Amino acid sequence: MGVVLLDSTVLIDALRGRPAAARVLGLRNRGDVPVTSSVNVEEIVRGLRRSEQDAVERLFDGLRVVPLRRTEAERAGR
Repeated sequence: MGVVLLDSTVLIDALRGRPAAARVLGLRNRGDVPVTSSVNVEEIVRGLRRSEQDAVERLFDGLRVVPLRRTEAERAGR
């Protein structure tokens, strides 16, 4: 079991029903905790298609939004 930070590419794939969506849905089944960052929320909302509004609300309602500090950002960059 672990925390899995979902980036905007994975979130978009999940919203649009691409193959990655099944992996995202399977995270909880494996005991993992899917989370995202406020940066990813902004990216998704900025590129939101009108038809995706309800799906985005459901997606974000099911995710914890974690703070992203410099330490985490640098670790992700490495």
